[in-house]
Amino acid sequence: MVPARGPHRPGLRPHRPYGRHRELGYLLLVVPPNLQRAMITAVLRTLEAINRDRDSGAVRERIVRTAEYLAIGS
Repeated sequence: MVPARGPHRPGLRPHRPYGRHRELGYLLLVVPPNLQRAMITAVLRTLEAINRDRDSGAVRERIVRTAEYLAIGS
């Protein structure tokens, strides 16, 4: 493990205000742990619906459609 340098925790980069990222030219800021937690929440809700109802109908309106999925990045 690399020792921490400065006031941040090991393994994390120092916090930079979001406005500073824009000044540096970033148009999109991805925070992987936040995306991971959001994904886990969505998967758990879907699995709970499937376990309870035997299908994902209760969360279907929140699931991206195939056409939307395929259009991402195009």
